[in-house]
Amino acid sequence: MSKLFLASIGILLLVILAGCTAEVPKFVDSASPVMYFQSPKCHFCIQQKPILLELADEGFRLKDMDVLANPGYWQAYNISGTPTFLADNGDRLVGLQSKDKLRDWLETHGAKIAVSGN
Repeated sequence: MSKLFLASIGILLLVILAGCTAEVPKFVDSASPVMYFQSPKCHFCIQQKPILLELADEGFRLKDMDVLANPGYWQAYNISGTPTFLADNGDRLVGLQSKDKLRDWLETHGAKIAVSGN
């Protein structure tokens, strides 16, 4: 094999591996009783993220449920749109939410599972 071909393979592997090391947002925790159904291509999910990051500073955490990476979530959890918040008890909140409304809902559903500021 030529050196150019091997170098191309090496660069390709670096690009692939770099894409696999995306940082997990601080609001994500698999122990949360609330699932957050989102898509990285959803305009409203993108708008929701800064609010979630602020609420993470207050100790709120969510299970990240990426519907783009896992299209079976739509049917399995009866998701009609993103963003959707789904609590363990079946309660759901659909659409872009204000910080105050989301904080109250998450508090009610036990999603404050971390010490504030962490």
